[in-house]
This record gives sequence, C-alpha cells and structure tokens, in this order.
Amino acid sequence: MTNAWKQIHRMKRLAIGPITTPEYIEWRVRRINDNIPEPSRESSQSIEKHLRVVPYELEIIKQDFERRNVELEKKIKKDELEIRPNEDRQNEQRHYFKNQVRDRDHIMGEAVVQIREVADHLQTLAVQADVLSVKHELESSRGQELASLLRKIRVLSIRVKSYL
Repeated sequence: MTNAWKQIHRMKRLAIGPITTPEYIEWRVRRINDNIPEPSRESSQSIEKHLRVVPYELEIIKQDFERRNVELEKKIKKDELEIRPNEDRQNEQRHYFKNQVRDRDHIMGEAVVQIREVADHLQTLAVQADVLSVKHELESSRGQELASLLRKIRVLSIRVKSYL
C-alpha cells in the first residue's frame, strides 16, 4: 500500500510540472492576490481619519491622567499636613495620660501606706482591749463596753486585712 501511494504522489508531480505554463502561473498569482483585499480609496481615507483620531484620543487620556496625578499629589500633601498636627496632638495626649497614670500610682501608693498604718494601729488597739478586758470583770457594765469595743476593733481589723 505504501508503494502505491508513493507512485500516485510521484505521478502528480510529473503531471503538474509540464502543465505550469506562464499563463497558468499568472492566473495562479492573480488568484492568490485576489484573496488579499486591496484598500479602496474610501477605506484608506477612513484609516487615515482613524489614525488621526487615535493620537488625539491618546492625548486626551494623557491629559486626564496628568490632571488626576496632580490632584492626587495635592491631596497627598494636604493629608500629610493634616497628619503632622494630629501626631503632635496625640503625642501630647499620650504624655498627659502617662503623667496622670504616674500621679494616680503615687496616690495609690500613699493610700496603701496609710491603710497599713491604720491596720497596725487597729492591731495595737485590739491588743490593748484584750489587756483591759482581762483587768476588768466582764460582768460589770464597763467590762461589757470594753468587750463590745473589742469586737468592733476585731471586725475592723479583719476588714482592713482584706484590702492589703
């Protein structure tokens, strides 16, 4: 089968060779060129118009771009000018709040010292009340008052310890 195909193919080549006359070649070239559209005068004018319009449109787009770019640069500068005062104000506020926290911490420290002193004093009073209750009889009215005071002092002492 392969040999048969080769034979037919060779025969086509041989047959085509002698038929190619100058008229055939000219007809073939014309046929090929007929497939390529030639620009008419009207279409060439419209292409020229189009070619003139395209740079004009590009110029408009370029101008729009440049105008928008200038607007954005102005906006950036304006925003930068607004940001700087805001940063300064925020720094001032931060320092102010820092100072307030430091002052509050100092006051709280002093309050804790005073509470400790009061707690120590209450402890001392509780010890003294115990000594007095031993000296006096609990049955007397004075002894009952001292016992009541002793209970109040102990309650206060317990409450103060919860804050420490």
